[in-house]
Amino acid sequence: MKMNSKEIKTTLKEARELIKNKNFSEAIKKCQAILKTDKDNYMSLVLLGACYQDSNKEEATKFLKRALELSKDDDLLPLQGLASCAPAHDLPSVLLKLLKLQPEKCNEIHGKLLDVSSKLDDITELVQLLFQETKLNEEERVTAAWTTLVQILMNNLTIAEEIFLEIFEQALTVTSKNTDIPKHLERNHRLISILHKKQKFSDLLAVAIDINETHPRDTFVLEWLCKLYTDMPDLVEKEMQKPINFYANQLLEINSTSVIGFMAQSIYFYKSGDILSARNLALKVYEIEPKWTKCQLLLYDIYVQLGAFSSAEFIFNLNQNMIPVDLRIIKCLVKQNEKTKGERALILCKELLANEVSSAAKQLEILIWLTKSLLVCQDYARFEKSIEKLDSLNCDKNIINVFKSLKILKTENDAQKAASLLPSKTELKDSHLLIDAGVIFLLAKNIDTAILYFLQAAKIENCNSEIFFWLGKCYNLLNDEERSVKCLEKSIQLNFQNTEAVQILSTIYRKRQNWKLNSKLLEDSVKYSHGSDGKWAYYHLGLNYMGQRKFDEAVNAFRSALRFKDPDRMFYVGLGDAYFARGSYKSAQNVYEKALISDDTDSTQNYIHLQIANIDRILQKFEDALQKFNLLLKVDPSYILALKGIAETHYQLALNLKNQHRHARSRMNAQEAINFLTRLIEIKSDYSCVWRLFAQVLNLTSTLSKDHRFLNVSGAFNELPGESVTLRDDELMQLSARCLSKAIKYNPNNQTLWRELSVNYMLRALSCSDELQQQNLSKYFLYAEKASKQSIKLNPKNWENWNLLGVICVLKAEKNLALAQHCFIQAIKIEKRCSVAWSNLGLLYLSQNNIKLANRAFSKAQQSDEKLIHAWIGQAVIAQNIGETEEAIDLFRHCTELGFNKESGIGYASHVCSILNDSPRIDLVLPKYRYMINNMNAIAVAIDQISWCTQHETINKTNLDYFLVLAFLLMAKKMYRNAIEVYQIVSTYPDLDKSQRNKILCDMAYAYLKVHDYKNAVETFQKVNEADIKSIIGLALSQTKTGDLESAYSVYGSALEWIASDDLQKSTILTAMSAILYIFQGPTDAKTLLFQSLCEKNMQSLFSACALGLLHEDMQLAELSITQMKEFEYDPSIGHHVVFLITQYILHKKKMRQAINYVSSLIHLYPDRPQLRSILSNVLILFKKSKYEVSAARLAESTITLNISSNQVDCDSMEASKALALASKSMTRVDTKKSKILAQKSVFMNPTCREAWAAFVAV
Repeated sequence: MKMNSKEIKTTLKEARELIKNKNFSEAIKKCQAILKTDKDNYMSLVLLGACYQDSNKEEATKFLKRALELSKDDDLLPLQGLASCAPAHDLPSVLLKLLKLQPEKCNEIHGKLLDVSSKLDDITELVQLLFQETKLNEEERVTAAWTTLVQILMNNLTIAEEIFLEIFEQALTVTSKNTDIPKHLERNHRLISILHKKQKFSDLLAVAIDINETHPRDTFVLEWLCKLYTDMPDLVEKEMQKPINFYANQLLEINSTSVIGFMAQSIYFYKSGDILSARNLALKVYEIEPKWTKCQLLLYDIYVQLGAFSSAEFIFNLNQNMIPVDLRIIKCLVKQNEKTKGERALILCKELLANEVSSAAKQLEILIWLTKSLLVCQDYARFEKSIEKLDSLNCDKNIINVFKSLKILKTENDAQKAASLLPSKTELKDSHLLIDAGVIFLLAKNIDTAILYFLQAAKIENCNSEIFFWLGKCYNLLNDEERSVKCLEKSIQLNFQNTEAVQILSTIYRKRQNWKLNSKLLEDSVKYSHGSDGKWAYYHLGLNYMGQRKFDEAVNAFRSALRFKDPDRMFYVGLGDAYFARGSYKSAQNVYEKALISDDTDSTQNYIHLQIANIDRILQKFEDALQKFNLLLKVDPSYILALKGIAETHYQLALNLKNQHRHARSRMNAQEAINFLTRLIEIKSDYSCVWRLFAQVLNLTSTLSKDHRFLNVSGAFNELPGESVTLRDDELMQLSARCLSKAIKYNPNNQTLWRELSVNYMLRALSCSDELQQQNLSKYFLYAEKASKQSIKLNPKNWENWNLLGVICVLKAEKNLALAQHCFIQAIKIEKRCSVAWSNLGLLYLSQNNIKLANRAFSKAQQSDEKLIHAWIGQAVIAQNIGETEEAIDLFRHCTELGFNKESGIGYASHVCSILNDSPRIDLVLPKYRYMINNMNAIAVAIDQISWCTQHETINKTNLDYFLVLAFLLMAKKMYRNAIEVYQIVSTYPDLDKSQRNKILCDMAYAYLKVHDYKNAVETFQKVNEADIKSIIGLALSQTKTGDLESAYSVYGSALEWIASDDLQKSTILTAMSAILYIFQGPTDAKTLLFQSLCEKNMQSLFSACALGLLHEDMQLAELSITQMKEFEYDPSIGHHVVFLITQYILHKKKMRQAINYVSSLIHLYPDRPQLRSILSNVLILFKKSKYEVSAARLAESTITLNISSNQVDCDSMEASKALALASKSMTRVDTKKSKILAQKSVFMNPTCREAWAAFVAV
């Protein structure tokens, strides 16, 4: 059913009401009803669009587009609706139509366009539409259009720069100052990039400057300003009001490592004439970007102006395609004065001349450098032709004269003649000619004139490194170090690669000990060196480290120098010296030997041989060192260092020999040292070290034994020229003091010399013995104290100085113990772990009987140095004083393990003597000492220690006891002949009292008895003035051994009547007399005396009686003796004698089985007694049966093992040899081969054993 117009109006009105009430479904029905009547009803289509706008945008768009078509794009309503629901690709056109209808809402619509652009796949149409908007005459719409357009393009940079670059540039330019638009800086950065791309440099500069005014810390803009200046400095300087340095400084404040900032500054300073600043900044750039061509080209220009010719050539070689060939590179090549580079310069000169030369002046200049190139190449024929050509071109005669002078210098080496041709300095206008002239005058030793020429050259070129180098060298030759340093510093500042300047300046710095400046100088030289230029810098850097005693760094520096091609011999020497100073002597020796191989003609050869010899000396290869020093002295007899080295070697060898107690050889080497030092002093007498060494040799000789305590010294030292004087004892010390005084004269501030002088006077005071010398005692101590205080004054932080003063205060007659304690404590404060000072402090407390403090001090000394023998001796003395004998012995024994010391040796030997003296035999010492005596070789160690104490001593009242202790120990060790020698020495001492002399003679006579020297024994016993039982019995025994039985019997009779005081002594004498009667008158009279001598306390009488009874079958006497001694068969010292006699008694009765059982039972009771096994072995042999003989051999061999392992038996080779002989005898019938082997072993064990030889002969 169709509606009329009135109904349509009514329905539309109802539909509007429904839409207001958001009843869109009813409104849609009414509008659709209208469209059924009028399908082109505009309002119904608009209302339908409004209804579907939120629920179905596609339907809304469809209805609104139909409405817009009906209105012919002029109606606002459908456009407004479409702006809300149309798809993205339709929105731009919709919004632009809407903009035409509502221009007042341009900002709002442009904002929607900006939002739409992010949803579009292709913004081309949108950009074009907006660009059309910018062409309108309405300012507000145009501004809004540019604003929207620039934002859209910024969001789509790829399309903007590839398709719409022009539009993008205009948009960025128009909006460049509009800070309200987002991404203001980013847009301006993009604009700068586009302007640079389009080479609109002026516009770029203006934009960048404007941005910098609003954003002064924007590094992007600052970098572009610097880059623009780097690329075209003239344009920038013309259009920029502020200097580029202003902007570069801003950039470097923000980014301190900005390469472009440094580069801009470098170019700015270069153009301003500040070449040094330009060079330093360009080098910073080069460090960061070494391959940047622009930087290299700038450095090339700078190096040419600074006279850094090798560096300029290096840059030229890197950029030959970029740098034109001109006189600059030719100048660089010629100035290096090398033939190969001169030849290259010749080629380049010819190339320049081959090209069209713009002017005659230019051609003349090229010819001048060509001539100089020929001079460098030593092509003198062509040089003359070139000179002629210069003359033909009317070249300045002064220039030609300079060239002729240079030729004379090169060909004739006559600097004086060359200098005579030179013009005055005012006639030369070129700096390089002035330099050449100045060098000629310098070589002619006319230094003042040379300086004038160099100064004139400096006025022309004030930045030429070469000029200042020659000036510095001249001033150095004149010893004007201040001016020399300034000129050389200036030369190096201009050219880091001026190697010669670096070497000279480094030497001056080292001389002044200006280590920091020297290190910086050399490190900079190494840093900026090219190729092999840095090797000398490394070498001098090593010398600098050597001067600072930084030996590891020195080693690394010298190694770096050696890595270069064709290293100089001095580099090896430097590395060797560094190793030597560090203490790596083997490495140093290897390096020195390489240096010898590298060049056999170098002048440093003697020095290298000297160092190798010194290394041998330090490593104690004294023979090799002496050989090398002698070879050096053959080449140069007056070589001072070799003379000192060989003298020092002889001194050290003498010291070693003295420590080995080889005093004769030690004195010979000391004499050689004196001879060489005398030669040295005759050549050069003002070396304090030589006088000190002389004194040390004299001091060493004064400590030798009395027989070797002398030296032959030139009479010049005693004001007896031409004569040789023999000095002894205190004369040596006197001359030593004079030598030290002489050393102090040349080096008065050396604390070591003062300390050694103090020690000299102290030792002289301690050596004072007779009354005449005693008068000088206090004087010597006074001198010692003054010298020691002077050493403290010179160096109060040296603990040795304080320690010495403390020792002097303790030793001098007027002791100052408080000051001594203060000195020792000061030494400890300086050096906390000063073991010597702690030990001395302990001795001070010990002398005052302050045991507790002494013990603490010695403990601290031991903690500081566990091998300090004096601290251990102190603890041993403390233990001895408080009654801890065992602890004292252990401590003294530990001292002997640490080394030889007189106090510890005497202490240990005395304690060992005490232990032995308290026991009848070695095997019967107290159990607590038995292990020490038997297993720790206490006697042998004590003999060694006391022997060292007495070896080179002359016997006197002080050391008499030492000799007696030594003799006692030698007797205990069965070293009888050595004991006799000691007794002979002691017996010659004139101050012995009678009792001492008699005792010593008696002991010596018994020693003669032990070595079977019976004649000397008799003579020695007869020298005893007051006889006692021991000496009388010894005399009689000696006479018996010599065969003088009557005299022996008479002596025994006298002893029995006058000296024997108890039954034991009488029994002993009667036993000996019975033995003599047995020889003279047979057994009957002997038995009578033996019956008289029988005594339970005298086992020898019982043994003799039993033996006599068995020999003569007097069973009654044998039984009587056995009955009395039976109870002693369990005694470990004599039990085996008792068992032997009882066994013989049983065997005499033909009861062999009983004898075996008897001995076996005792072996079971005492399996550790080897003598019992020997007895049983002898019994078993009597059976003459194989099984018994094998057992006998095993028993005999087992005695050896028991003797060795037993701590109770003093085993020696004689007993072992007898046991092996017995075993061999046992195996004779059973196993002949084994018997021979045992017999051989027996002989090898002790060739003096008769039983061994008997067994050997038997097999």
